[in-house]
Amino acid sequence: MNGTNSGLLSLLLMVLLSFLGGSLQAQDQEDLQQRVGELSEIPAREILKAAQEREGDFQVRLESTGPEEILVYTTTPPVTRQPIGKLVLNISSFAPLSRVRVNQELVLMDAGTFDTALEFAYTLAPGENLFNARIESESGELQKTFTIFLETDEVKYQDPAKARKSSFSFITIGGIVRDDNINSASSDPKAAAKSSLTLVVVKQIATGYTSAVVLTGIVNADDQWNSEYRSREILFRQFSADWNDSAFDWGDLTVGLGLNEVGLSDPSRASSLRDSWNGSYKQGGSESFAGLQLKVPFEEELQWTSSLRLGIKTNPGVAEKDQTNKLGQKLDFQFVGQKWNWAGEYLTTNTPLDSTDSRTFSTTLKASMPIKPLKFGFQLGYSDTQNKAEDAAGIRKKNSKASGTFSVSYPLKSTMILDFSHKYEIQQTNVSGSDYRKNLDTLNLTLLF
Repeated sequence: MNGTNSGLLSLLLMVLLSFLGGSLQAQDQEDLQQRVGELSEIPAREILKAAQEREGDFQVRLESTGPEEILVYTTTPPVTRQPIGKLVLNISSFAPLSRVRVNQELVLMDAGTFDTALEFAYTLAPGENLFNARIESESGELQKTFTIFLETDEVKYQDPAKARKSSFSFITIGGIVRDDNINSASSDPKAAAKSSLTLVVVKQIATGYTSAVVLTGIVNADDQWNSEYRSREILFRQFSADWNDSAFDWGDLTVGLGLNEVGLSDPSRASSLRDSWNGSYKQGGSESFAGLQLKVPFEEELQWTSSLRLGIKTNPGVAEKDQTNKLGQKLDFQFVGQKWNWAGEYLTTNTPLDSTDSRTFSTTLKASMPIKPLKFGFQLGYSDTQNKAEDAAGIRKKNSKASGTFSVSYPLKSTMILDFSHKYEIQQTNVSGSDYRKNLDTLNLTLLF
């Protein structure tokens, strides 16, 4: 490892580990704050990554439309030290070709041409040179860009396809959720539904060939359809800044800082502490956090990820702060031809009251099965939470949750994805009246810009 990377990593580790003296934030005591905490644990980069993977999975299908398919490839080497040469394009189509344009050069095809090989003379500049090709047939057209890199003693080649590039992405997720036991009651369950809207903005600023600064913003709001549950509506915001190097000495490294805030619906204005974004909401707390993540690929189909997240939460009207410390492990692998993911997390919390300090262990196992044009998913989850001390009633609270989820997604187009999931959840506790069972059905529409 070079000295710069080593020094940077050491400094960040010292900052992060300085928080480890106490076990860090209480288990949320209300269902609403628990849901907000779960949302804040979902990194935006993971949302974006999942959306980008889905888009890539179906891009080939969307560009290949039966008899309109056009195939084009080049036999010209992508790297050369000769500035003068020719770009050779091999083209075939199910429909007769009409014309081919490469940058400013146009070639008209003879009638009835289905296959051809064309040469385009070039003079290269040092570095990356782009050739924008547009191939037209009687039933459609295809646009594709080819790159030839001219290497000199001063300009050395690095594969452009692997280079980090600055980018901007905007994702919108609209959803409907039905909960058949919204109060998480052990008896007489009540059903309710809500709609939600999530906006995700990601700006990537390349800082090197494999590194970039990633700025992420998330805004989430929901609307309860039953006025009885209006007080459970939330307005959540999160902003994070990460530095990522996909080819760090140890693997894919990400370090970053972030802040999230939540507002809770309060139509009666019972609280004098109002949300800064919307005056009809009251303050629901804020959290500052720091994170460190390292992905290590052992082979093409096996990747291990380790992460550390430290947070400090401020609650409205409370001087003392809650603290959290979470260690996560994840393994991505293939088994029987399908993609699998196992994840485990250990979370400790430290609050002003010893009786609410707790530790939580959770684990999930996911599998995905693409059967085009659909993608099916299955997930099993389990978590166990225990308070570290007894409360005023002499009870050391503990609870465990188990869940199973089935999901299916369908791309309406490359930038529009429809998802449905059904989740069955069970909670068992040592507190009377706190056990429950519930079903959650979710329908989401994701738009990529």
